[in-house]
Amino acid sequence: MITNKLQNINNYKGLSKHIDTVINYIIEHDLNKIDFGKYIINDDIFFIKSKYTTKSRKDSFYEAHLKYIDFQVILEGEELIYGSDVENLTETTKYSNESEAAFYKGKFQWCILGAESTFAIFYFDDGHMPGVTNKNSSDIVKVVFKINGDK
Repeated sequence: MITNKLQNINNYKGLSKHIDTVINYIIEHDLNKIDFGKYIINDDIFFIKSKYTTKSRKDSFYEAHLKYIDFQVILEGEELIYGSDVENLTETTKYSNESEAAFYKGKFQWCILGAESTFAIFYFDDGHMPGVTNKNSSDIVKVVFKINGDK
């Protein structure tokens, strides 16, 4: 898991060619001006811009992916994102190709505050629980880039 402010995004160039593609896209486009929905960048990268309201931790769950790395950018709002290495979690729903995720429960190893103009990158072993209310419920506007990790 990697997290930082968008102003520092250039520091993460060189991790992979696909992450570089996402970073360049973020730099070259105003994500705030893009409509909600799903967009294809190339055969290995797409993104979804969505809006949702945070919820309590007891009503949330961990997810992890096998095909796509999550590169999440928060444009508005504030959420807690809990996480743990998947080997420390208990699988509650097996991986499905349709959701491209498996779901888990368990104790967290780390927690980050996802706030406006921050990003986080979650790899395959990063069980992550986004969308958790911090102090007060918050409407979140987020762009999630899905990066094919098979290549």
